[in-house]
Amino acid sequence: MLINVNKYNVQFALNLLFFLKKMKRISEFNYNGPSMSPVLKPGDGIVVNKIAGLDTFKVGDIICFRPENFEYFIIHRII
Repeated sequence: MLINVNKYNVQFALNLLFFLKKMKRISEFNYNGPSMSPVLKPGDGIVVNKIAGLDTFKVGDIICFRPENFEYFIIHRII
């Protein structure tokens, strides 16, 4: 699928991300680690949907979670 990218599309996307972040529906993280290469590289930024239900996950999805008593989030791909 080819999307025509222009300044209005980019501005809309940025506004939507800002709104969703303000409503606490998404979070931003920087990925630091080699295990998700080549999809994610150390230093890549990711946006996480905080409202996805367990029934929406499928093989190949990337998930982010923080176990109890951990100070950082863990990112994995569902296999």
